[in-house]
Amino acid sequence: MTVDWLPLRPLLDAADRVVLTSHARPDADALGSELALAAILEEMGKTVSIVNPSAAPDNLAFLDPHGRIAVFGRGQGGATGEDFVENHDLHLIVDTSSYPQLGEVAKVFQRTGATRVVIDHHQASDDLEAIGAHVFRDTGSEAAGAMVAEMAEALDLPLPKAAITPLFAAIATDTGWFRHSNTRPSTLRLAARLMELGADPTELYRKLYEEQSIERLRLSGEGRRRMQIACEGKLAFTTVGAAEFASTGGRPPDSEGLANDCLRVGGTEAAFVAVEQPNGKVKLSFRSRGGCDVSALAAQFGGGGHRQASGAMIDGPLENAAETVRDAFESALNCE
Repeated sequence: MTVDWLPLRPLLDAADRVVLTSHARPDADALGSELALAAILEEMGKTVSIVNPSAAPDNLAFLDPHGRIAVFGRGQGGATGEDFVENHDLHLIVDTSSYPQLGEVAKVFQRTGATRVVIDHHQASDDLEAIGAHVFRDTGSEAAGAMVAEMAEALDLPLPKAAITPLFAAIATDTGWFRHSNTRPSTLRLAARLMELGADPTELYRKLYEEQSIERLRLSGEGRRRMQIACEGKLAFTTVGAAEFASTGGRPPDSEGLANDCLRVGGTEAAFVAVEQPNGKVKLSFRSRGGCDVSALAAQFGGGGHRQASGAMIDGPLENAAETVRDAFESALNCE
């Protein structure tokens, strides 16, 4: 344990109303951590809301069967807008400490007088610390979900039943189902503990990876067909644009996983996928086998993440964005 969680307890005890949020385009770690934290805090008697800057992808909706995760500003009559979010004693941000990643929610956190807390395992960002947030960070942690479980144990807080599956999903997905290098003996011990408490890995894996839409699979196939190799075989990448979405019926969230597919090519050291968004922006997903620090590359484009998995969002057009990113990778990989 590298985080001193004891200073967090009085902050939690002093709050009656807590709002949780995470980064835009939330993944299973973000969603699972939020849902688990909500369950833990409600056991403490807190009134808890979850408001994110953007909706969860359809393939992760099963993690929130009761639909308690709201999208900022989309409630009836603006019920989840600025006034709603501001009307809380404690604002708790999980799985990011980057101010821009909070989207429109960031405006509230910038001006609110409420206590602000961050729980994150990504590389340091001064964005939220600069506005007075209490930051609990462990860049060596495999997942924000693992930090939530560690926090509960350190503060002697029980893990409610509603927290178990979300936590397992958070940890399993951020470790690549326990195959990435961030998997530690303690990771597997925590997974075993969650199984003993009721997590069902077989059912969870099926819902995560074996219930994909035909449109998503077709888009994945198109992304693989367009895959290219560069940098003497060290780099694999692909692009997905409006034409591919139109021909397959897929949507931008359906492109998740393509960067990992690129990294499967033998001999590669790094990979990326560039995906055109409806607003003309280009979403970048970076992957590395470990030798190339893609978090540093992502930072060049205003993004961030981990050494082996990072991302960013830049301006289009798609072809120009992909060429710019390829050049940056070739420089990082010392290609001729």
